[in-house]
Amino acid sequence: MPDEEKDVVELIGDYTAGLLDKYQRIKDGDKSIPFWDQVVLCCTDDTRIEAAFERSVAALSLPSAARYRVLPDPPGVRIEGGGATMHALAKLREEFGDQLDEMRVLVIQAGGFSKRLVHHAVLGKLFSVLPLGERGLSVLELKLAMYLPFAALLPRGGMLTTSCDDLQLCWLPEQPPDDLFPTKPEGFVTPSHPAPLSTAVNHGVYVLPPGEKSGNQYVFSAPCEEVLQKPSEQLMRERGAVFMQDGRETVQIDGAVWAGPAAMRALEALYVRLRPLNEEVSVWRDFLPSGGRRRPGHYESVEVPRLPADSARRITFDALLGVPLTVLAVPRSRFYHLGTLPEYLHHLAGGGELARVLRLRRWCHARGQPQDGVVMYSALCPHSRVPASAMVEFCRLQEVEVGDGSLLSHCHIEGPERVPAHVLLHTAAVTWRGRRQYVALGMGMRDPVKEAPALLAGRPVGHTAGPLWSARLFEAADTMAQAAAATLRRLTEAQPQVADDLWSMEDVMKHWDPMAMLDFRDELDRLVDGVEAADKLEAVRSEMQGSGDCKQRAEPNGV
Repeated sequence: MPDEEKDVVELIGDYTAGLLDKYQRIKDGDKSIPFWDQVVLCCTDDTRIEAAFERSVAALSLPSAARYRVLPDPPGVRIEGGGATMHALAKLREEFGDQLDEMRVLVIQAGGFSKRLVHHAVLGKLFSVLPLGERGLSVLELKLAMYLPFAALLPRGGMLTTSCDDLQLCWLPEQPPDDLFPTKPEGFVTPSHPAPLSTAVNHGVYVLPPGEKSGNQYVFSAPCEEVLQKPSEQLMRERGAVFMQDGRETVQIDGAVWAGPAAMRALEALYVRLRPLNEEVSVWRDFLPSGGRRRPGHYESVEVPRLPADSARRITFDALLGVPLTVLAVPRSRFYHLGTLPEYLHHLAGGGELARVLRLRRWCHARGQPQDGVVMYSALCPHSRVPASAMVEFCRLQEVEVGDGSLLSHCHIEGPERVPAHVLLHTAAVTWRGRRQYVALGMGMRDPVKEAPALLAGRPVGHTAGPLWSARLFEAADTMAQAAAATLRRLTEAQPQVADDLWSMEDVMKHWDPMAMLDFRDELDRLVDGVEAADKLEAVRSEMQGSGDCKQRAEPNGV
């Protein structure tokens, strides 16, 4: 049972630290801890993304207990997470047949070409690194650790689907209640998290029946009455979703989704009907509303009639109608979204709650003088400054002053330079006409990427009526340093202008070279490792000489 004197954040932090210890034990070969048999990373149909993901997976030394596969979407139009999940299920069934019904499967929607988190559009949000521990931890590895309790709680034989840009952290009792599931769940089971109404308006919300809970105050299951998609506060109250927790109005919001054998078979049959899928189908928006017991639910009476009878979304709703949906409520849990630039910077550098839960570091596997801001996998020469509200990842900085609230990712800046406040600067390698070049993408932290008219660092962009995503604003250069210098100048212009000989974010995604950027990461890793080894050697020499001043210092090539 929990220590009642600890607050929820501290409880979740301690529990998560324990999960990371368990994860390490699994990596070390402990077979007593339930783990996944198959881990599937669904990605956009692009051979470059597939190759980059496979290289990233191979570099992580993941637990050998599972088999990992990168699965691109079928060629053609974007099919969203629901389509990707059905595609993954079909591929697994084709390979394993009935054996699949006895496997634990984790499916992660890794996607690709994110417009909301531009600095991870190229190498993937799932492989972004958090400043956790001495060398950091990838989001993929954290997800493998944080879902360990659900690998144990849920019956063997099922598929858990999650997105790549959220973290769902919790505290659970060491021994789950015996009556957590009165009968073995066959349909969908969705872990849920308490949230205020102001947060829930951007999520799926579950309506639970009073008096039908199984379990205890720390974790319980209940049949779902209804699923509300991004509801207003008024609708949540009208449909009975609101309850009181710790004296505050609260609702249950969505997280991951587990499909049991019956749900898996229903999805397989549905996919046969829909193939080839030519429109987007969402796990959360389209799979789950069918499972609520209330007839008709709000989604069924308001949203479904608007869908064409032959649309994939309408067929999905009808096909899954009646598949049971059980909510697995975890009162001591938190849902953190890392899907936008402001969210990402807030959680990692802005003093957000997540940093406290995960015990994130400000200085992680880096070279130079520790800074007030977050610096990881980077080399900083003297006279560089990173303030407390800023973050630098995978960078080489020489005499650079970073502005407040800014994020630098995969940059080489020679300096002396000053990065404006509240901007993103991210460099991508591109291949154009057989030649490798670099483009530094820049934007204000709150510039809308998809909406028109385009803004750059809050300033109107001239000669275009389109969005920032397609605005040709950025100069290609032969080196990363030249590209960064050009974009830093552009970020301070009163009215930046587009030009046909410049590059847009969209252009970069078409011609990007992910292997070059992974090479850059590896070079930085070796550089920092070399300095750390030299520092340890100097400490040993100093101790042997009885002096803190060792003149013979091993130094790798400097930045």
